[in-house]
Amino acid sequence: STLWLVVFLQIIFKDIHALVAPGFLDEISTGMYNGTPLTEELFLLGALIVQLPIWAIALTQALNARAVGWLNLIAATYAAGSAFLAWPADLDDWFHLAAQYVALAWIVTLAWPLARKSQAQLACG
Repeated sequence: STLWLVVFLQIIFKDIHALVAPGFLDEISTGMYNGTPLTEELFLLGALIVQLPIWAIALTQALNARAVGWLNLIAATYAAGSAFLAWPADLDDWFHLAAQYVALAWIVTLAWPLARKSQAQLACG
């Protein structure tokens, strides 16, 4: 769950940094960002993307090892794809994206063996 916290913080800090970038608030006040209309559906999609690491943190504590493995494989794949919905606009966005992908790759590396274990293997340790 610590790696999911890293993913979450990369998303949040990228967005916080964008808020203080010159011209950002002026641009979004027009209802557009990088040529994309800011719609309610887009805001809902953003909320879902942020919810993913939050719930992954909680569920990795509550589920059994095999379920955690599958959850992490599916969620990391979804998170990796959704990270490019907002194309990086500057160098710090690329940095946050790279850090997010390192954490996601680490999550997959840890999750793969768990997802492949049988119930008998999990019972034996």
